[in-house]
Amino acid sequence: MLLLILSMYYLHFTLNDNEENYLQLAKAFYEPDWIVNSFVLTESAGTRLLYQYIIGFFLNLFSFELVVFIFRGLFIIAFSLVLHKIYKSLKINNIIVFAHLFLIYLDNQSYFAGSRIFISVEAKTFAYLFVFLALNFIIQKKYNLTVLFLIVATYFHILVGFYAFGYMAISILIIEKWDFRSNYKLILKLFVYVLAILPFVFVLYSNINTNVTANLKPSSDWIYTYFRNPHHTTLINAEFSTQLKGILYSVMAMLFLIYMYRKENNDSKMKVLYLIGIVTYAGTLLLVPLIFIDKNGTFLKFYLFRINAFSTFIFTLTLTNWLYKITKEEYKTIVYAGVAMLGLIQLATVSFRQYKNITYSDTSLNEVCEFIKSKTDKESNILGLANPAAGFDNDLKLSLTRKMERDMFVVYKFVPADLNKIHEWYKRVKIRNDIAKNINLLTDALDDYKIDYVLSKRSFKTEFLKLEFNNNSYFLYKVEKR
Repeated sequence: MLLLILSMYYLHFTLNDNEENYLQLAKAFYEPDWIVNSFVLTESAGTRLLYQYIIGFFLNLFSFELVVFIFRGLFIIAFSLVLHKIYKSLKINNIIVFAHLFLIYLDNQSYFAGSRIFISVEAKTFAYLFVFLALNFIIQKKYNLTVLFLIVATYFHILVGFYAFGYMAISILIIEKWDFRSNYKLILKLFVYVLAILPFVFVLYSNINTNVTANLKPSSDWIYTYFRNPHHTTLINAEFSTQLKGILYSVMAMLFLIYMYRKENNDSKMKVLYLIGIVTYAGTLLLVPLIFIDKNGTFLKFYLFRINAFSTFIFTLTLTNWLYKITKEEYKTIVYAGVAMLGLIQLATVSFRQYKNITYSDTSLNEVCEFIKSKTDKESNILGLANPAAGFDNDLKLSLTRKMERDMFVVYKFVPADLNKIHEWYKRVKIRNDIAKNINLLTDALDDYKIDYVLSKRSFKTEFLKLEFNNNSYFLYKVEKR
């Protein structure tokens, strides 16, 4: 059943926005000559080192769409096996599993900060797979294996792995009643994690050159958090009211888990699960005040709220299980009928979404990309202009770069994780925004930048732009140098 549910949601060939970003970075990392002198796709692998070697290798053999399909399939199988072990260990029956995943969790995986676990071909998905393996073993109090899988998770994604370890380590210490004297071996086990990730931390730190950006304003931290990722980091943006509701929901979820934990008398696996949910929620919520204090993004850039999707998984599982158990036996038939009816509605919704993914084809995009790929120089740089009303998020299709195999002047979505590069990205985003509003400003940009073509969904009539190609959706102009 788990295979079927996850496949219905995620098994298709269409790349989501994050996959467009990270797969292109992986291919450019593995094949440096793929797009020559790329600004958009050239940066240190950083925390994605393992991911970029693995995905880059497969992209050297197969198309982007096929790699996504293959790895989504592998993730679906792997997560199904791990989740099956967790549900079975907790004695969760199939009706609860169905209601938990299909009806409640998968469409709303976190209540604030936009964190998600399932399923995308990203470094964090590799990491979460091992975090769930760690969860499977911590509820069985097998701490050696818990620590081992958290180490592997950290090497795939340092933030996911580190936060999961921190909260699980606190949970373990509470379970064992903080008895350091009799449990010194336990402390040593936890310390093994620190020793094991030190080489990775050293490699990451050695690639950071803070001197390059130390004196530039605004700071690289502010650009990354407040300008580009407030929805994940600072939470203070146009959707703050929604974020605030999510925070309140998370507080209520934590209180419910505390109630369930205090109600559970025996030392059960469910009690361990409740505790982990409480600790992860509490840790995340205690960090929320930083959004009002850290005006530079110094700490917020580390995605302090990322792990709350994991907390939400635990809460929604606990809630679903509790609702099922408090239902009297004579009403179970009604419950089954209600779940079946809601399941059919959700099935129709998910099926329609999948149908759109499977049948989607942008012929106009493919035509212009093929023209650019076959008719322009490999080192050409393309300035993409969408709707000026979109503001700084003025990207055309994110698949453009990989399909035309030419570098873009800038892509808002593809913000560099390398903070040494982010000021240049920020500058280019602002320049592009100005040009989108007034095409004549392009001539000023040409004094400092190489821009060979302008690709837009709008037509322009200026003496320095020569129309090279157009179809139903796109206009490609060659920039005539003055």
